[in-house]
Amino acid sequence: MAKLSAGGRTELARVAREVDFSVAENDLIDWQRITYALMNDGKVLCKRDVRFRSEFRDGGKHSHGWTVVDKLGLRTLDGAESWVARLESAGYKRVSSRGAK
Repeated sequence: MAKLSAGGRTELARVAREVDFSVAENDLIDWQRITYALMNDGKVLCKRDVRFRSEFRDGGKHSHGWTVVDKLGLRTLDGAESWVARLESAGYKRVSSRGAK
């Protein structure tokens, strides 16, 4: 598996949102977390983690791994802060940020 820091890139910001599901909403999983990471080369990576219901796969967890979902022109901490603010307004929470106080 490739490292997030491959090619000398670094992470500017990371946000995530966790969701619990009822049986009526989803019959396979009862929890998921979607994480986005903004890298200093402007690429946005996404990872989806899920926990299966106890009736399916014995309640195990699975990660779908990091994939590139977008390429933005944001390569500075100021650009990263505006990106994080937009996602926070959509229900995501800051997980980490380079240079955060």
